[in-house]
Amino acid sequence: MATQHSHARRAGNTDTLGARIVAYFIDSIIASVIGGGLALVGLFAGGIIGSVSEGLGALVMFLFFALAFVGAAGYKIYFEANGGQPFGKQMMDIRVVMDDGRECTWGASIIRNLLLGFEGGLIAVIVILVTDDSQRIGDLLGSTVVVKA
Repeated sequence: MATQHSHARRAGNTDTLGARIVAYFIDSIIASVIGGGLALVGLFAGGIIGSVSEGLGALVMFLFFALAFVGAAGYKIYFEANGGQPFGKQMMDIRVVMDDGRECTWGASIIRNLLLGFEGGLIAVIVILVTDDSQRIGDLLGSTVVVKA
């Protein structure tokens, strides 16, 4: 059941830049462990299978690398679309919600997370600092805000 977070635009509730930066690093470490772990499994499995069939080994490695990307990106997307708080945001007591206060949707989470790779850290920080609701480009396009939980 979706919970309303009508306080999304209350004055000061989107003043979360410092917490967002710390949460970003925490969540990036977790996503890296997920992706790196899957990639490592793929290397070992592909190497073992590759000793029997080179083509099949390469295919297994490719599939695990694709799974590693999906797992790393999917971590944040899943938790934002299911309560708005991956572990880093939970630790920093912030959450992602739609800009009208509803819970973050799958589509919005996908948009905001895929765009983060294109924004770069400095650009994201500058855009957060100059927008009224402290939104980065991914938030603007996904119609989301990060608020104090």
